[in-house]
Order: sequence, then C-alpha cells, then structure tokens
Amino acid sequence: MKKLFYLVLTIMMVVAIITIGVSLAMVEFDFNKLAYSEDRFNDEVDYVGIEKINVDVKISNVIVKTHNLDKVLVKYEYLNYAKIYVEKVEDRLIITQDPYKIVVKYRFVNNFVSFTERYKVEIFIPINVELSECIIKATTGNVTVNDIKCNFLDIITTTGDSRVEKVVCPKISIKGSTGNLRVSMLETPSLDINITTGDIRIDTIKVDDLKVSSTTGNIRIDNSVINDLVGVATTGNINFNKTTINKINVNLTTGNITFVDVLFTNSCLLKTTTGNVTIRFNGEKISDYRFNLHTTTGNRRVFNKTNSVDYTSYNGSLLIQASTTTGNIRIYFN
Repeated sequence: MKKLFYLVLTIMMVVAIITIGVSLAMVEFDFNKLAYSEDRFNDEVDYVGIEKINVDVKISNVIVKTHNLDKVLVKYEYLNYAKIYVEKVEDRLIITQDPYKIVVKYRFVNNFVSFTERYKVEIFIPINVELSECIIKATTGNVTVNDIKCNFLDIITTTGDSRVEKVVCPKISIKGSTGNLRVSMLETPSLDINITTGDIRIDTIKVDDLKVSSTTGNIRIDNSVINDLVGVATTGNINFNKTTINKINVNLTTGNITFVDVLFTNSCLLKTTTGNVTIRFNGEKISDYRFNLHTTTGNRRVFNKTNSVDYTSYNGSLLIQASTTTGNIRIYFN
C-alpha cells in the first residue's frame, strides 16, 4: 500500500512539473532571466508638429505637463521586459508598451509596487501649443495631467490614481476602475467622471455640465461653480462645501448627502436610500425656498436660525426636494 502511495505521489509531481514547464514554454519565458538583475533603460525624444497624443501603457506612470521649449519632449524609463515604444505618425504622438513581456516579468521577477513607483513616461508640451486631443490609457500606474490646453482629454485607468489640474479643455472624460481622483483649478463646459472604486475630490472648478459617478467611494466638491450637476453613487458619501450650483440631481444608494455654505440658484433633487441629507446655508433666506421632504424611517426638520419651523408653510421660488428611506433630513438657515 505504501509503495502504491509513493508511486501515485511521484506521478503527480512529474505531471505538475511537466505542466508548469509546458506553460512557461508557451509564453516563451526565458528561465535564465530569473537569475539576472533588471536591465533599466531611459531615453528621450523630441518632435515638432504634434497635435494629438495617444498613450497606452500597461505598467507605468504617465505625466503630461508643459514646458518652455518649442518641441514636444518625451522622457521615459523602462525595463528590458517592459519596453516603451514612441513614434510619430503624421501629427500624432503614439506611446505604447509591450504587454506580453510585462506579464512574465511581473509574475516571476519584479516587485509590483516598486515598478509603478520607479518607471514613468513624461510628456512635455510647449506652453503655447493647444492639442486637438490627448488620450491616455494606463492599466497599472498613476496619471497626472497638469497645465495643458487641448480640445479633448480622455483618461482611462484600471489600477492607479489620477490627477488633473489647470487644464484648459472644452471636454474632459475620466474613467477609472480602482484608484482615487483629484480634479482642481480648471474651467470646462463638460466634465464626465466615472470611478468604480475610489474617492473623488473636486476643488476650485467652473463647469457647465458635470456628471460624477461612483460605485464605492466618497465624492467631495469644494469652492466650485457648477451649472448642471448629476451625481450617482452606490456606496459612499457626497459632500459639497462653498459651492454654487444652478441645477443638481444626486442619487445615492447608501451614503450621506451633505452641503455646507452652498448657494442654489435653481431647484435641486436629492435622494438617498440609506443615509442622511443635511444642508447648511450661510446667509440664504428661508423665504426664498419651498420644501418637499420625505423619509420612511427618520425625521425631517428645517431650522431658521436656531428655531425649528413648519417648512410646509414656505412657498419660495427655489424647490428643495429631498428623500431618504432610512435616515434624517436636516436643513439649516443661519
């Protein structure tokens, strides 16, 4: 019986070794590389006549910013297993990375975190150049876009943080699967944000049409002027501070909706299934508003100064419509 057991065990081990060997051979893995140290490369190229930028990298940070030279400059670092390719096709700058070798390198040799911290692509745009489009895709890595002018900015990330600042652009789209987003100091007619898992922070922007969507994460908007805002979130809080909003429609599944020192210039619609709705005005007149408040499990109260008032008696031109299934609604006029 013992001999049979060891025979079966030996056969299983041989089969496992053969399976692993065949799998590695199929992906053309070089076994010698396991004993070798990383070969690190860096390079830079410059171009003139660039109007469009397309970046598609798998494991690398991407930074786009301006400089005072008259050419588009690209600086990049990479490993021999994660080569960066840069080329110009007519007026388009194309930057790509070899995904096939990266997977092998990542699984068997390289440390994931240090890789994304150490290797990056930097693109420097002449300060007087306005791009027609800038499209950035990053599978694993952070994306930073700062102080550029373009007609269309599109950022798509899978794992990594994004940061967009001081951008002059009529249409901006930012999508991410896992990672935080920071948008600040910009003015644009259209801003579309969709983050699956991660916090969204918006500060000091002026936008006509803002769409913000999040599955898991908090949304915070400060010091901004927004004409039309649509916010949708599954799990997370939405906070507004010192912001002027003309039209707003916010819909949460689980989370609190909070406004502090805000100015509504039109009616607003606020809805959460599980969470509180809190609005704190600073200097607004309660007589300018009327209220449509609903809660299933919780209570509704409106305060003028320090006193709780009968909100149903007010009939101003601005409608605050707020509802929650489980939670309280509080509105304060100071």
